[in-house]
Amino acid sequence: MKITPLHVLVFATSYGCVSVFTRSALDEGAGSTTILLMRGLGSAVLLWIGLLLARMEWRLPPRERNRSLAFGFLLAAGNFCMVEAVRDIPVPIAVLILYTFPILTSLASAMLGREPLTTRMLVALVMAFAGLAIIVQARIDEYTMKGILLSFGASVMFSTVLVLQSIVFKDGDPLRRTLHMLATVAVVMIIACAWSGGPQFPSSLYGLTTLFAIPATYVLGITGLFMAARAIGPARTSLYMNFEPVAAAILAALILDQALTPVQIGGAAIVLFALLVARGLPPTPPVPDPAPTGKVN
Repeated sequence: MKITPLHVLVFATSYGCVSVFTRSALDEGAGSTTILLMRGLGSAVLLWIGLLLARMEWRLPPRERNRSLAFGFLLAAGNFCMVEAVRDIPVPIAVLILYTFPILTSLASAMLGREPLTTRMLVALVMAFAGLAIIVQARIDEYTMKGILLSFGASVMFSTVLVLQSIVFKDGDPLRRTLHMLATVAVVMIIACAWSGGPQFPSSLYGLTTLFAIPATYVLGITGLFMAARAIGPARTSLYMNFEPVAAAILAALILDQALTPVQIGGAAIVLFALLVARGLPPTPPVPDPAPTGKVN
């Protein structure tokens, strides 16, 4: 499948669902490690089943497998930081700080010679972040330093995985690599969950519903993200992922009864305009597709 910016907007919307469902599950009594366990284990199982149904090979060569598992540790650390941040500060603030990752990704990609940081790209990045700040409508210094640092830590981890995996893996199937990353997240969170006294599930049916909705939306977002990074480059992918906070704000208004003000709607419009500006960016040459691996016998 050819990945386009429109696909990335769909993946970003799916990520927005994860943030809102996470907040709902926390409010209904779910534990942080339980949520992360559902993210990792549930998403890995869903992706594995999807590969089996598509009759695709899910195993990786040893070297690629080990690298994917190692990236999973970074992904687990970033996920943990973000969930703990959402517990400590409001979702929009945490998401705003997390979304320094497109800027970090673009700077890292430029420094490593992967993708040039053009003036147009820089303008689009700054414009998108400004739009997100308007959507949030809050001063960062009104919130705890712990939550801010956790959100920024998630941003750094996320950017690191996005950039390094595009360098380390020259070709191959991003779906199988994502499966192994998620498997690492699942193992880490099983251990963390056991260490913290076992799973802590929501106390209501609504909470359980949102908890079990997390892996379904997360697996679409994370697999789509890595597929897009390989197809159009990590910098352009992260730029289009700025749509996630817009989607999260709209979903929060619908699900969490957090009304959008006219000013916030204006901020969302700025983000969308930034993404339109980004449409004029020259495409990053995609990594050539590998030879077909064949079907599972």
